[in-house]
Amino acid sequence: MKSFCIIFVLFLVGCSNTYVIKVEPENQRTFAPDKALEAGDEIEIYISHINHNERLRFHLCGPQCDTATTIKTIDSNGLSNKSVIFTAPEDGEYYFWLENTKLEGTESVVLMKKEYEMEKIYIVDFISGTKLHVAKEMPNKSLKQEDDLITPIAMSHTAIMGISAFYYCANNQWPESIDIIKDYEEQRKAMPHIKINWTQLKDISNYISEPSYQLTSNIKQLDGSFIKLTSGQQSPICDEDNAELQSAYVNM
Repeated sequence: MKSFCIIFVLFLVGCSNTYVIKVEPENQRTFAPDKALEAGDEIEIYISHINHNERLRFHLCGPQCDTATTIKTIDSNGLSNKSVIFTAPEDGEYYFWLENTKLEGTESVVLMKKEYEMEKIYIVDFISGTKLHVAKEMPNKSLKQEDDLITPIAMSHTAIMGISAFYYCANNQWPESIDIIKDYEEQRKAMPHIKINWTQLKDISNYISEPSYQLTSNIKQLDGSFIKLTSGQQSPICDEDNAELQSAYVNM
């Protein structure tokens, strides 16, 4: 089985909780939030697997971003199934890029081959097999983690879409139930970095596999109201051990 990497990037910012991810259009070498960060803003990155010869780099731009200062580098050693916090030390524009440590100069940059947008996340694929899921929107930092009832379910929806896509490629059909998705994930471990509360998800969700994949969850809030979260996708593109999501979305 080929190794793969999925990195979930969650922007935890001060006043504004919405970001757009921009990818360098000319050379597809870097990605960055479209807004300057403020000192203390944090970016949390969840990594399921990363190639042993790759390193994730975080930089602060100089004037016009013609120069840059390295803020943090994260080697792949021991990073699988872990999260990393990147903190902006000062106000400014920041960017990330993925480095192949076996190469030097511009050849060391791992290029992006495709990017596409879903309702709540951006997905960026690299030629090395690395895949990044970048969340557009996160709650304000003032929201207590235990009060955030939506994000864990939204992350579960995103992970389950990936699990179901792998299942589709292996069986030429969507899984027929949440239980089958759970059993398949326990065998394949496609998304071990995401803690899915399967019992809760099954209790609050409705899943259909025909005519296309769709999962809907009704999430009860602290004030007693409910928020509906729906995710869906069309048949993935299957390439050996890889599954490329098609027309995927998460709506709230």
